[in-house]
Parts: sequence; structure tokens; C-alpha cells
Amino acid sequence: MAKNYQLAADDLLISLWFDSSLTNKFNYLSDVGSVIKIKDLNLVKNIAVKKHPPVQQVQKISKQLEYVIKRPVYNFNSFGKQVDNKLFLNTNEVLAINDVLTKDFATSPDPISPVGVRDMNLLESALLHQKTSFDGRYKYPTVESSAAALMYALSNNHPFHNGNKRTALVSLLVYLERYNVGLTCNDGELFKTSLSLAEHKIDTAGSGIHDAEVYLLSKWIYDNEKPMKKGERVITFRKLKQILTDHGCNYDSRRGRFERKIPKKLGGYKQIFFRMPSDSIQPGEEVDKGVINTLRKQFQLDNNSGFDADAFYSGAEYSAGEFINKYRGVLKRLSHY
Repeated sequence: MAKNYQLAADDLLISLWFDSSLTNKFNYLSDVGSVIKIKDLNLVKNIAVKKHPPVQQVQKISKQLEYVIKRPVYNFNSFGKQVDNKLFLNTNEVLAINDVLTKDFATSPDPISPVGVRDMNLLESALLHQKTSFDGRYKYPTVESSAAALMYALSNNHPFHNGNKRTALVSLLVYLERYNVGLTCNDGELFKTSLSLAEHKIDTAGSGIHDAEVYLLSKWIYDNEKPMKKGERVITFRKLKQILTDHGCNYDSRRGRFERKIPKKLGGYKQIFFRMPSDSIQPGEEVDKGVINTLRKQFQLDNNSGFDADAFYSGAEYSAGEFINKYRGVLKRLSHY
């Protein structure tokens, strides 16, 4: 239908979501793949005929955000689990996330261009937002509120020339992963929430108070979170090579094996080898968890050697790559706005 009226599907969908005259009639359309009810076809056509950008005012974003702000005081400690001050994202990690996004989208129809940081002070300010404190107490003391503050600041400070919404979303996902927290929402809801935050439309009461937006986003995260399983992860052979290289290993492609030098107790080194089960494994092919588990034990990169799963898979760029692959459709849609 969008094509018939020379519109982008997302533009029409957003118009249906955000048109205040429709009183949230089309909240049931969560994505471009959703089915329009026959009785609503004429309404959709009327909106399409207008051929204008999405209406500015948003009434409600999702069921998780359907409540009225009664007072400008927000108890960020009312839900969620306590934040750990060792797990905040730092400048280098967010720069790495933006760099992974830039490289990943470089050959796509929607590259991040121009690339790089627009204002380092704005980036530093955004990262301080997640750990705002006074008199030894965090303003955002929970994982959910701290994560929301981080995403809000990265999205709205615009520290990068381009790709701020994408960087903010992936940074949120990487940050939550550190607490073994994932999201249950579908791609349509994630896109809608990310876009609403960036356009200051997540606060349906229109208070204009940024804490209201952070509070609503943190509540949305809390309502949509799920625990992530620890342990070995499903990763590609390409990613495994990257991780092992960072841990001092080499890959001999001729022999199809990894190599690592391990210090001996009496001095010197011993060379350890691990041959992959298949010599013809492709870079994008997933590696069996059992193979990774065996490799880590043999190379002394397992729990018994002080490398738990988080330490082995450490590095924001690795987590970022996984989330970029998982939410590629959402990130692509965000690149248009």
C-alpha cells in the first residue's frame, strides 16, 4: 500500500502510530509485516494520501508506557536490580561500538556518513549520565535506570556525526548483557521505542522533563527484560578467531589449527595446538559450543584458569557484532530517521 502511494513503508507505519487524530488505533501494527484489519483500510488510505511526514504528537508508544506522569519526582530505585559501578560503559567501548557499526554498514545502502565523533565533550557527557551521583549515591541506582540514562544521553547528545540512534541502541544492549539481561520485545517495539526516545516522544504527557523520559524508558526495559544464560555462546568462526587472537593465539590456516604459547612453571613456553573438527569451516559458520568448551580448557582459557565466560568473550565490540547481526533490521530502519 505504501508503494502505491510512493511512500516508504516505515513512514506510513509511523504516521499510523503517531497521528493523534487516530487515538492510537493502529498500535496493533507493530511492524511492516503486521496485518491491517479490513475495516481499517480506508483510514490507512486516507493517511497515505496526505503524503506528509509523521505527525508530531504521540499519544502512547506501547502498553508498557501507558501511564500518566502525576508529579515530576521519579523514584528510580522502585524497581530493578542494583547497578555495579564496575560495569559502566567507558569511552573506548562506545567508540568501539560505533566503529563496529560504521564498518558493518559501510557497504550497505545506509552507511554511517560522515563517520567519527562530532564532539568528544558531548560523548564524555553522555557517558557520565549513566553514573550521575551526589553525595555518594547514584541518581540512577538500578541496572534499568542506568541503562536508560545511557541510551537517552547517547541518543540525544548527538556526539557522533551520524549513527547516534544506532550507537545508542547497541550500547544499551551491550550494557544490559553485562548483567545477563536481554529484551523480550519484538523488533517493531524496539524500533518504535528507540525512535520515540530520539524524538522526545516517549513521554506521552509532554512534560518536557528529561527524567520523565529516562524513567519511562527504564520502566519499559524492566517490563521487557529477561535473564540471559551464562556460559558458552554461539559465535561464528570469524568471531572465534578474533577473540583468540586477542588472547595471544594464532591460527594456522594451512593446518587448520589454533596455536598458543603457555608459560611453563620453570620458565620458557610450551606450544599448544588445537585442530578444528573441520578443515573447511567457513568464516560465517557457527562453531559448536562443545568445540569452544574443549578449546578453552586445552588453551587454559576456561574457568579453572581464571577466564570465566564473560572474561573470555570480553570486549564491547564482540558483543556489539552479535547484536548488530541479531537486530540488523531494526538498525537499518533507524538509519532512515
